[in-house]
Amino acid sequence: MKQRQPDLYLVLAGEGPSLSCYEKLAAAYNLKDRVMFLPFLNRKDIRTLLSQCEMAVFPSSYEPFGLAAQESMEQGVLTVVSQSGGFCDYAVHDKTAVIVDFTLVQEAAGLLDSFLKDREKARRIKEAGRQQVFKLHHPRLIMSSYLQLYERIFNNSAIH
Repeated sequence: MKQRQPDLYLVLAGEGPSLSCYEKLAAAYNLKDRVMFLPFLNRKDIRTLLSQCEMAVFPSSYEPFGLAAQESMEQGVLTVVSQSGGFCDYAVHDKTAVIVDFTLVQEAAGLLDSFLKDREKARRIKEAGRQQVFKLHHPRLIMSSYLQLYERIFNNSAIH
């Protein structure tokens, strides 16, 4: 990606057991000036960070739901997810997000590059992703679902 997009920066937010490995990789590939490592961020800081991003990439090989990806879609950021895990439950390739096989590194890099160049296509996907998150995960919808669940539990219990 460095050759295709020389002005591109990578921001990694969060902490975990792999952080030191990522820092070593950035140094080994002479990318320390292009990679920024941020600590764990609160929701407000995440939203601020996302507002500055061209895309959010989640190459996880296992992710049961993918809350971070959903948050990036909600913020109108082009969201790129792995084809494994819970991402695919709500991400539709080329419609609401970009789904990538990250084991095919060159193909994945080419796909990411194509979306950085085709701003109109990226804009359509970002907007559709944002709308989908609000449609499927709007707080009123979630609260209504919980209320229905609690009513069913209460109505089926022997306590009332």
